[in-house]
Amino acid sequence: MQRLDTIIQSSVTPAPEIMPPTVPWTPNDTCLCCKGAGYFVYDVPIEHPLFGKLQSCGCLQQRQVDRRRGELHAKSGLAPFQGKTFATFDSHVAGVELAVGAAQAFAANPDGFLTLVGNPGCGKTHLAQAIGNELQTRGYEVVWSTAPDALRLLRSTFDQTSAKPKNSFDEQFELFRKAPILLLDDLGAENATDWGKETLFQLLNERYEYQRPTVITSNLHPNTPDAHRRFGMRLCSRLLDAVQGHLVVLSAADYRQRDPMDRLGAA
Repeated sequence: MQRLDTIIQSSVTPAPEIMPPTVPWTPNDTCLCCKGAGYFVYDVPIEHPLFGKLQSCGCLQQRQVDRRRGELHAKSGLAPFQGKTFATFDSHVAGVELAVGAAQAFAANPDGFLTLVGNPGCGKTHLAQAIGNELQTRGYEVVWSTAPDALRLLRSTFDQTSAKPKNSFDEQFELFRKAPILLLDDLGAENATDWGKETLFQLLNERYEYQRPTVITSNLHPNTPDAHRRFGMRLCSRLLDAVQGHLVVLSAADYRQRDPMDRLGAA
């Protein structure tokens, strides 16, 4: 999967090593190449193929990357959780070692499904958000949501009767379905309605079939009767696939019940 910055850079033809550019705009100290204009023309003879052709400056490309990252961060749902990183996670707590390693490996190379399972307060959400924040700093597009919030949002758009609603069900479903990286938190906390189960199955099944990187957290192990009832056997089967995914169980105790001084850095 290509990052945003590499996609933009690879789409721009490198400028040839010829005479310094001439900029037709008022000079300033913003950029030595384009003087802040964002574009320049090369000082070449009239018969040169680049004569008079506007060139995009590297500083403009970087501003586009930075602006796009800001837009993605705002859309991702991670903005309130920028402090949730691997550095702020208490990795010395017993029962989180395997999960920390799996989360860091996924952040280094996002691929397939990573499912983090454990009791409330064991650190699943923090690790999922740490993955998302790490990937965003490297230019990946990330979408984070709890499963109940995702279904609530989809339900709110599902009943709209307008021919072209501002946020239609299809548009919102597409955001979750095709997000380059999806972090779906607290799977199983949603109401186990037939519509909810079918919607989540359609969403996660397509991501599974097309191997779109996905991180899921849940209090329920997929290989339990309760998970079968709430998720459905089909989805549980996919979450247990060891070829296209990795399931890790966190056995840490609830950090919320720990001494306040011991909770610093944990989540």
